[in-house]
Amino acid sequence: MLCCVAPAHGGGLYRWQDSGGRWHFSDRAPAQQTAEDVAASYRQPDAPDIRIETRDYTLPLRLQQRLEVTITRIFNIYRQTLGVATPTDQPFEIMLYGDADAFRAYQREVAPRLENPAGFFNGQTGRITALALPDHDALLRLITHECSHAISAHQGGYVPIWLNEGLAEYFSQLQIYGLTAEIPVASHWLTQLRHTPPGPGALRSNVDARPDAWQAQAGQGRSYALSWSLVWFLMDTAEGRQLIRELLARVADDPRPLVNSSAFIDDHWPGGFVALEQAWLQWLPRAAGRHRY
Repeated sequence: MLCCVAPAHGGGLYRWQDSGGRWHFSDRAPAQQTAEDVAASYRQPDAPDIRIETRDYTLPLRLQQRLEVTITRIFNIYRQTLGVATPTDQPFEIMLYGDADAFRAYQREVAPRLENPAGFFNGQTGRITALALPDHDALLRLITHECSHAISAHQGGYVPIWLNEGLAEYFSQLQIYGLTAEIPVASHWLTQLRHTPPGPGALRSNVDARPDAWQAQAGQGRSYALSWSLVWFLMDTAEGRQLIRELLARVADDPRPLVNSSAFIDDHWPGGFVALEQAWLQWLPRAAGRHRY
């Protein structure tokens, strides 16, 4: 099967069979082969209305298609796997800046507390704004990270920072292969955790940390590594995915901030937080593979 991307809005998705009997898929019909347009079979009726604007930048069509397909798939995974549905009658807006100085000036105006980010989600405007990095793979990871934040924000409450950032790092690794989406382990975070194994209490401190304390440990990526690893570990099993669903449902249903995740886990995981931490520690040395959606 050829690696391809199907446009999220409008374009076709073609399939055809070669002389050896192998099926091929592409977003372009072959010139010398009869192909069937199967886009309607895979188009999501409740896909987000993605609107990408640019400043001093020309968005390549191929990159636009990759962005639209990846974002649509993230919305679908959140809805189908985690039970988080976002309104589809509101546009999902992305602004890409081609000029770094103009981007930085806008970032200082609307998000002055951030320290030199390449992109960010603004909860007040509901828009993702990013610098158009020349590395398209890196730009895609950046946008998908912020896309996760945007979806979490629709919960209407405070998503604990470990879960918010852990989910964002998890989805930033999403890869599209034809009609399949896969999320592999993030090797850079896994390498860090294996090089400096977490000590006793590290996971509890991470999930119960207030935003300022969590960010204080984020400089070297430690907070991100711990949060990503716990989210990946939970997404690996039906029980783990159910726990994330319950955490997100708690945020949506109760206006009080969830400031003690370990206590919530104690009440919703067999054996409590201690059992979860032990299973996570046993998983870390052998963590591998990818999740397929």
